[in-house]
Amino acid sequence: NADVAAEAATHREFTTTLVLASGARWLAEELPGQATKLPDGTFRLTIPATSRAWIVRLLLGIAPLVKSIEPADIGAEVAQLARQALENYP
Repeated sequence: NADVAAEAATHREFTTTLVLASGARWLAEELPGQATKLPDGTFRLTIPATSRAWIVRLLLGIAPLVKSIEPADIGAEVAQLARQALENYP
């Protein structure tokens, strides 16, 4: 069944790697995954996930603290959704 296959495909485990601002240490400690403090004071956080929607919602909520996102297509989706949200406000 195509619906079952699509649902399974959306719940495969994947990782997202973020570089977070130095003030986001609390996030690096609270979120699941592996955090590494970088020489410039930022944090690299690799998060395991099974839901792209969860990652996108998370990133929309912490956007000011995020310096980079990999894979880039997730970052592009977050940016697009943020632009769409801003268009709703005059």
